Amino acid sequence: MITLEMLQRLVGAKPATRGLAYVREGRVVQLEDAKPGWFHARVQGERDDAYRQWIHLKRDRAGRIVGIDGQCDCPMAWNCKHVAAAVIARAGMAGAEPPPVPPAVATWLDQLERLDARRAAAPTKGTAAPRETLLYVVSAEAGRPFAVRPMRVNVKKDGTLGKTARAYDPDRVLWHEPAAFVTEEDQRLLRRLRPFGVGPDRPGRPVLGADEELADLLDRVVATGRARWLDPGGPVLTRAGERAGDIAWRSADDGGQRAVLEDGGGTPLDLLALTPPRYVEPDSGATGPLALDLPVDLAQALLRGPVVPPAAAETVATRLGALRHTRPPAPRVLEQVTRDDVAPVPVLTLFALPTRPVWGRYGGTGRPRPVAALRLAFAYDGHEVAAFPYSDPAVRTEDGVVTYRRRLDVERAAHARLAEHGAPRVDDVSYLDFDDAARPLDRIFLDGFDPVVDDGVDDGVELAGAVSAAERALAFTADVVPALRAEGWRVELDPSWPWPVHDGPVALRATADGDGAAAGDGFAVGLQLEADGQALDLVPLVEAVIDALPLDDGGELPADFDLEEFLAAGTIWQRLDDGRHVRVDPATLASVVEAVLRVRAAFGDLHPAEAHRVAELADALDGCGVPFDGGEEILALGRRLQTLAAAPAAEPPAGLAADLRPYQKTGYGWLSALRASGFGGVLADDMGLGKTVQTLALLAERHLAEASDRPSLLVAPTSLLSTWRREAERFAPALKVLILHGADRHRRFAEIDGHHLVVTTYPLLHRDHAKLAAQPWELVVLDEAQAVKNPASGGAKHIRTLEGRMRLALTGTPMENNLDELWALFDWLVPGLLGDRKTFRTRFRNAIEKHGDQGAQARLNDLVRPFVLRRTKDAVLAELPAKTEITEWVPLGNRQRTLYETIRAAMDQRVRAAIAAKGLAASRITILDALLKLRQVCCDPALLPAGEGAEAV
Repeated sequence: MITLEMLQRLVGAKPATRGLAYVREGRVVQLEDAKPGWFHARVQGERDDAYRQWIHLKRDRAGRIVGIDGQCDCPMAWNCKHVAAAVIARAGMAGAEPPPVPPAVATWLDQLERLDARRAAAPTKGTAAPRETLLYVVSAEAGRPFAVRPMRVNVKKDGTLGKTARAYDPDRVLWHEPAAFVTEEDQRLLRRLRPFGVGPDRPGRPVLGADEELADLLDRVVATGRARWLDPGGPVLTRAGERAGDIAWRSADDGGQRAVLEDGGGTPLDLLALTPPRYVEPDSGATGPLALDLPVDLAQALLRGPVVPPAAAETVATRLGALRHTRPPAPRVLEQVTRDDVAPVPVLTLFALPTRPVWGRYGGTGRPRPVAALRLAFAYDGHEVAAFPYSDPAVRTEDGVVTYRRRLDVERAAHARLAEHGAPRVDDVSYLDFDDAARPLDRIFLDGFDPVVDDGVDDGVELAGAVSAAERALAFTADVVPALRAEGWRVELDPSWPWPVHDGPVALRATADGDGAAAGDGFAVGLQLEADGQALDLVPLVEAVIDALPLDDGGELPADFDLEEFLAAGTIWQRLDDGRHVRVDPATLASVVEAVLRVRAAFGDLHPAEAHRVAELADALDGCGVPFDGGEEILALGRRLQTLAAAPAAEPPAGLAADLRPYQKTGYGWLSALRASGFGGVLADDMGLGKTVQTLALLAERHLAEASDRPSLLVAPTSLLSTWRREAERFAPALKVLILHGADRHRRFAEIDGHHLVVTTYPLLHRDHAKLAAQPWELVVLDEAQAVKNPASGGAKHIRTLEGRMRLALTGTPMENNLDELWALFDWLVPGLLGDRKTFRTRFRNAIEKHGDQGAQARLNDLVRPFVLRRTKDAVLAELPAKTEITEWVPLGNRQRTLYETIRAAMDQRVRAAIAAKGLAASRITILDALLKLRQVCCDPALLPAGEGAEAV
């Protein structure tokens, strides 16, 4: 028959104890006898694996079991906990209790009994091995009175000792010239330490009768003032008076008792086993003679004994009381109570484990990084115990010890609860190194693992496309932790936990900085999430969402696309400044994104001319419940720009002697509202729709009705000077017009301030720009503004030097060849709106002209739309008078006839070549018909021969 105590001696205490726990958990799933003395078994391990065992029970001649040879296919291989479990199950010891006296305690008791038996014959004095030091680090060791280690420590400039201590070889004073810091006193001490065997790493022969000399040597070491207790940073040893010492037993929280040395006041002391004995007070370093009732060697053996568990206290007390020569104090026998009716409370700690990839040990540069981890413990009646090992906790009470039987079924259910959330156990991740920071059954959140629910202890398998570790950890903090607390768990978040969550209210608001707009500079528009007094910029998130959407070329979502469902498919987290994370509501975010897409709004730094987009965004966000704070000036400016598109028709000012058609009244109203906004614009009506009279209406308003304090400037082609003079006299006779043209124009520069409107030409702008740039203007108007479509031309450069309260361009063709012409015009009208030329080409021209990007085209249209008014004849046909045709024949003079014949001959040759290239017969088309069909030929100066005719044309 084998007992549990016998099994502990044969395979070890730990495997025997773990094996008993396995049997109680029902892990032994198969037992099968083989040949005599042998049997086979299968035991379920910590994971799903069931290990196989082949066990041989060795017996002596009397049939008693004297050895166990157990082979197992687990990593331990021999006499492991699985072998112990199989032996216990076969012997029917599942209900056996662990022996009251652990093997370590039994061995210690045997030692005490042998020591007591030898005292009558020849008491043995402690022997010591020689050790040496400079900073004399003194310690008490088993079998030695004391030990001294020579330590070399640096001295700082301020006289304090460095933290790094190095061993000093005492033999250097025997064979080498001592270093300067080794004094003569040190040399004498080092030479004396060696023969007495108290130096380091040199076990010496016992020195009989040397206790008095050892005591004197210790006193000399203490007298140097450089003796430390236990380590270089310990207290300085100092001489003190004699104290009386007693051996007492002190209980731990689990009821285990250990022998300690105290003085009469209960101060803990350390024993130096000299004769007579010495003490050291570990807190202060005081040392001196010790009065002790027990023999010093027995006292030393008692103090170095193991902790006596409550179950062994009675046995220890009985055997100590049976000693023949001494009666040392015995541990107190405590009343023991075992409880199996207490359900544990799971205690979960969320913290961070520092880890380093294994390759970092072999020359890699990987740095430790925190890994989110879960550690489970259990509280039995308020007393916390680690999840592993499965030992039953013992708790000291006033009268005894209460042992709580672990409820492994409840604990396994708690482990299974955690296994549902994709955090594998640390021992399942072999490629990471946690040093000693991790404990068995800790769980970690790692990328590449998804939750798999099984028996609850072992789960986490690697899957492709798994949810990220950060998302799982955040979801666990936000959703699982509150649920666990509601179930009665205690959950604690350690400060090292990398994924804390804000669980309070969250608000969104849009902001605008309007100071820049008031100064004519840019302004910033933002979107912020506010939580617990902290503001978080959400613009990058909104932009990232928009970039991920399946927008068409026009920037629109498909009709059947559910944006809220798209965003709800994943959890969106944002990090606050204090490190906490906040979850963004997908419904609110979807509303904001839809509002931004609907108005094509933009965040970040904007031009003041884009204020209308801010106003549109504010209106759209207001419908989502997102307030718009700040930027009152921006919003006011935006409202004014919004009204441009719907500017009401305005009656002409009193100084205009003309009946405006309805669309012309609308144009005048738009010009008036544009002037009030402070920006320039383009009146781009088709030729013949009255751009001139609408402009004269605006000039009459500013100079006749409102009496502006400065004149306006009009730059026009030379051929239109008479037209503007005639139209001004006809429709605004009170408007004082000054025409600067001709050789005598310089004499009239002094008359500029006395006129309302000054008219000059593009060629003269180059010659007179110094005078014109020095004059401040009310309006600067460019007629046929396409004349400055080249931004590098002199005219384009000169007009940028003209200062005016408003800039106005009149043209039927704002862009003829490419988008650079539009940029050139707006770079004068609203500087900075379209960015610099290089940025414009990258952002708009290349995208639109080369790639047909409709989204870029829509964004460009949004930018310029408030500042362009264009009506075609077809659009206002109902407001135009009936078409009148007048044919008037003009006879040609000799000079004109010659020129006509020259042109016709050149065209005739060009047309015939074109007909031949197209494969048409000349007889089927007349020269006159060809001229009508190929009108572009008539506009090509290259067709004209060089000479007088070409110059005249």
